[in-house]
Amino acid sequence: MRRRRLGAATLVVLLAATVTAATAVPLFLGGRAGLLVSVHVVAAAVFFAALGVKLALLGARARPGRARRLWPPLVAQMGSLLAGYTLLTGVLVVLDPAWSNQHLAASFWLGVVVVVHARQYARRLRALLRRSPPSGDLELRAALRRLDAPTIALLDLSVRKGMSDSDLATISGADIAEMRHRREHALERLNSGGGAIERRLRRLAPEAWSLPARRRAARRLVVVGGGMAGHAIVEQMLARGGWRIVLLAEEDVEPYNRIGLSQVLRDRRSSERLALHRARWYADADVDLRLGIPATAVEVDRRRVIDGTGTEHRYDALILATGSRAFIPPIPGVELGHVVGYRTLRDAQRIAATAGHVRTAAVIGGGLLGLEAAATLSDRGLAVTVVQAGGRLMAQQLDDGAASLLRRSLARRGLETVVATTVSEITASHLRLADGSTVTAQLVIVAAGIRAETALARAAGLDVDRGIIVDDHMRTSAAEVWAVGECAQHRGVVHGLWAPVAEQVRAAVASLDGDSMPFTPSAPQTTLKVAGLELFAAGRTTLEDDEEEVVRSDGRSGRYAKLVVDGDRLVGAILLGDTTMAGRLGQLIAAGGPVPVDVLDASVVTRCVERPRGELPGPDEVVCHCMAVSREPIERAIDRDGLQSVDGVAAATGAGTGCGSCAATVARILDERRRFARPPAQPSVEADSENRSDWASA
Repeated sequence: MRRRRLGAATLVVLLAATVTAATAVPLFLGGRAGLLVSVHVVAAAVFFAALGVKLALLGARARPGRARRLWPPLVAQMGSLLAGYTLLTGVLVVLDPAWSNQHLAASFWLGVVVVVHARQYARRLRALLRRSPPSGDLELRAALRRLDAPTIALLDLSVRKGMSDSDLATISGADIAEMRHRREHALERLNSGGGAIERRLRRLAPEAWSLPARRRAARRLVVVGGGMAGHAIVEQMLARGGWRIVLLAEEDVEPYNRIGLSQVLRDRRSSERLALHRARWYADADVDLRLGIPATAVEVDRRRVIDGTGTEHRYDALILATGSRAFIPPIPGVELGHVVGYRTLRDAQRIAATAGHVRTAAVIGGGLLGLEAAATLSDRGLAVTVVQAGGRLMAQQLDDGAASLLRRSLARRGLETVVATTVSEITASHLRLADGSTVTAQLVIVAAGIRAETALARAAGLDVDRGIIVDDHMRTSAAEVWAVGECAQHRGVVHGLWAPVAEQVRAAVASLDGDSMPFTPSAPQTTLKVAGLELFAAGRTTLEDDEEEVVRSDGRSGRYAKLVVDGDRLVGAILLGDTTMAGRLGQLIAAGGPVPVDVLDASVVTRCVERPRGELPGPDEVVCHCMAVSREPIERAIDRDGLQSVDGVAAATGAGTGCGSCAATVARILDERRRFARPPAQPSVEADSENRSDWASA
């Protein structure tokens, strides 16, 4: 509106100036028409009046920092125009004294108009200078209004009150790295005008930090997929607020921790402990949870999802977390009743129920999931054989040396493995292999890998390859549609471990709420405990050009250590038999900095592997690799909530809810915190007597 007013004033000034000049020419040439003189005088008056209005509007619009430099030349320009008009009037008076009184009167009143408007303009600018903050403050205040209340509070504490990232993390209960990323991202969003952003923020008045949170109507979010990724999306979006959430789950049970399925094979009753939240929690959070009702169609042009009952769910944002399905090879006999895929809670319960009535079992697939299932069934007393089509076990994580040592170690524990062959047929009691041999199996578990669930996205017209193609912010090719988890393909990679999936969830939630937190996957880290044998693999475990390796192997004790080094950086590591150094090596790989010289010494690698188990990891070292939880947040949760058990730590931080190999380390951390915990302060005798007297008087 102010721009329009300023433009109108400019137009009036130009028109009045044109009329004034046009009428001044015939008057100068000796025109005597009374109407001509009147028009000339009126146009001149309008010209100076409009010019005064324009200058006043300019003063209102001018940035306070520039106002001191703007108003003197503008007022000087106005005075020069008045002087020019007075000179013209004087010339006319000399040429024709008969009109002198009228021209002098017109000049006088026009001069009054100019002086009045110039004074008002100067007064307006001085007032702006007195009560306005520096120029950047108005921009910063406007930018702050676009942030939410938690972000404003974070900046207030970190910038104005000078609190460190560690202090902020302690207050908020968040990880230090996440707190640092949130603070730097908020500063980047405010730093549109250039450097010295923190100094400009410190100069803001205290009331600038008490801006209200953004108010907006609740938007509709539909999450397709009731797995761990879908549940994590719901939790984080509830924390941000402002969304009405519908969660469509294909399985008829509440979202559960899929990493702990091996616990169900061990004890069927443990399935009750895998639930991430009960249905009542979703109801209390006002989440529309639809169990056993998958999405059947997505219409991206109309922004709606149709579920299995035919119900339409309109959305402002849609997140596909459809996960993956177990790959079932086309083997003759795979449809028999004793053949079970291993992917869902129902699969695990079925395997656990069948395992109590058979004595032999075979697992098709020598990856993480297959070895976990085989080891658990072996612990239950079954004779188990693992059949792996590839040339080595855990081909994605291990090299030939570690895989060979793992295979021999499993054999010593009674778990037989067959590699480099495939299953040609499944019968009621045997597996026939491609090399002509047979394996006795009354129960067959198929853990031959997974395939991203992309049917829904493909039918909706999204870009799909091996997974749903997403960018760094987990956005798909359709507007307002995101994808996370094992169904998403980012830069050609489909991630199957929970740590990168959790990072995907954080990136999608930030993008959904207008922030920028791109997904930058860290080096994969895997921790496994098979038949009592500990295994750790992180980063790239096979050599590439110009890389070197440090290897130490002890076949008698079943210990193996390998470091892959690129220049002065540690890019990969394998530990087998003892994973005591897993936390330190994982931290070095994730940091990407120079690796200490002592770690590269082969003899030191052996000493690292043989380091006493009682030694705890450092504060920043990862304790639970499944859930990416380091030691510091575990200790913080113990001190804050007074936790006394491993289960309590698992509920508060997620540590130990995966494969369970970190439970012993968590227990040692608990013991240390209890040992060094300060006893509660006892009230003094005086204070106690005062309390008693106060109670008596009351």
